[in-house]
Amino acid sequence: AVCRFHLGQIAEAAEDFRAVAASSAAEARNALWNLAQCQERLQQWKPAQATLEQLLRDFPEDPPAVERLRQLRERDGGD
Repeated sequence: AVCRFHLGQIAEAAEDFRAVAASSAAEARNALWNLAQCQERLQQWKPAQATLEQLLRDFPEDPPAVERLRQLRERDGGD
């Protein structure tokens, strides 16, 4: 998934990260974070927000996710 991301295969990488997040509790935090990054690159702002919200439900003490979600909400007019 990371290789696909760096090769610019963002949609494919997003699917890979989504699958990892669903199947591996140990990797879920990183997979969700990376999925949100893919969604942002694809300009899927609402899905990126939803992914970060899911990350924060599962991992509430994640300062980078809190900050990025705040930035996305500001970008989207405060939703």
